[in-house]
Amino acid sequence: MPAVNSKYAPLGDYLKAQKTERFWLSLEHISEMVGGLPAEASKPQFWANTEDHHRSRRDQWRQAGFKAFLRSSDGRLGVTFERLKSASHGLPWSSAELKVCVVAYWKLITAEARGQRISKTDLRNEALEQGLASRSESAYEFRMQNISAVLDELGLKRATGYAPMKNIGGVKASLIELVNEQWGRSKEFESPTADDDALATRVIAARQKIANAMSEAPPGSRSVRKLLSATEKFVRDPNVIAWVLKRAAGKCEMCEAPAPFVATDGEPFLEVHHVRPLSEGGPDTAENACGCCPNCHRQLHLGMNASTLRRRLLSRNTWLVDYPATKTGEQVPSGPRTTRSRVR
Repeated sequence: MPAVNSKYAPLGDYLKAQKTERFWLSLEHISEMVGGLPAEASKPQFWANTEDHHRSRRDQWRQAGFKAFLRSSDGRLGVTFERLKSASHGLPWSSAELKVCVVAYWKLITAEARGQRISKTDLRNEALEQGLASRSESAYEFRMQNISAVLDELGLKRATGYAPMKNIGGVKASLIELVNEQWGRSKEFESPTADDDALATRVIAARQKIANAMSEAPPGSRSVRKLLSATEKFVRDPNVIAWVLKRAAGKCEMCEAPAPFVATDGEPFLEVHHVRPLSEGGPDTAENACGCCPNCHRQLHLGMNASTLRRRLLSRNTWLVDYPATKTGEQVPSGPRTTRSRVR
């Protein structure tokens, strides 16, 4: 359906002639183009993209294949026009593109820590111009929210204004590595946690660090804490999990078969089993844990021959220790663990 005839038709004609994916026009320029703009043009609602909103204006950019966003640049108000589907829509993000976002986030959070004000708009425009020329504003904003989610799960402070967005996709491992590098924590052990999502993220981080630097098993915990909540949860050490998975090298330490599949992080999928369960007072250490395929893991917990399998596991893997069953560790209220060791 053609755009409704209106004074904004010259803007539509101008947009249809554009070949770039994203550009900015000042309100003064647009005003000259269409013969004047009302005072409301300085408000975001004037440039709304919803289907039923001011169709005579909206259709000019929508039917030209653009979305409109009121933005300032160098102290001047204007409108950023962004193609509905940019040239990079659907294409994988490169490490260089992800690093641009991580560095921008680092600048923002560093300024906040110093009590300095920094313009998110200027920061975004700088990133889009320097390393994300083919990415949209919305794609940048989405990645910044992804970084917030990673920081949350690593137990790090996140910037205000970027709510965590967890559906990160296949770039999560890359973001974690870039965050640890930019934050200067590539040689720090990850903190134990009872949160499943945070534990999974910290295991990825710990595996990266172990692959690059660690030559000895992490100390783990001899007395494993439990959190008091609706259900009891043990505080797990991601460094121990990462070390055990490295030691297993993609093979089940029970049946010695290869891992059944490759997980979304690109690593062979194995589960970490505590030979002496934490619920029986077993320590969260590398000599009390092994990497198992899901089938063996379930058998070790639920199988009729679980005790036989446990003895076989201990005899086959001489580095494992047969810890006795004891009372579980002291229960403590939930709260952040602030102390960290260094990776040797």
